[in-house]
Amino acid sequence: MKAKTVSPLFEDFLRETGLLAVVLSNPSMPVWLRFCAIPLLLFDLAASIFVGWKRGRLPQEEQLDMKRAETDERNLMVREKAAWLWTRLEFWLMLGAFWAIGAFWVRPDIAFTVLGLAVVHWFGILASRWWVGRKY
Repeated sequence: MKAKTVSPLFEDFLRETGLLAVVLSNPSMPVWLRFCAIPLLLFDLAASIFVGWKRGRLPQEEQLDMKRAETDERNLMVREKAAWLWTRLEFWLMLGAFWAIGAFWVRPDIAFTVLGLAVVHWFGILASRWWVGRKY
C-alpha cells in the first residue's frame, strides 16, 4: 500500500469541524462568529469532497485496506483511550466551572445547570457502558 492517503484521524477532524461550523452558525452566536462559520463550513465541505474523491480513486484492494485500518484494534484502542481521557478531564472541568460560577460570579442558577449537565453526562456514560457490556 502507498503512503497513507486518508487517515481516520483526519476524517474524525473533518467531522468535528463540520459540527463546529453548525454550532457557530447558530443565530444565538455573535455575528462575527457566525461569519467565521461560513469559511469553516466551506473548508469542511471541500475537504470532505476531496477525501471522498481520493478514496474513490484508490484501487479496490487499497480501499479495503483503508476500511480495515479504520476498524483495526489499535485505532479503536486509541480512540477509546482518548475518549476516556477527555471524559475524565471534562468531569473535572465541569466541577471547576460549577465551583467558579457559584463562588466568583454568584450565579447559582447557572452553576447548578452546569452541575446538572455533569450529572446527566455521567449517568449517560454509565447507561451506555451497561448497554455495551450487555451486548458484548
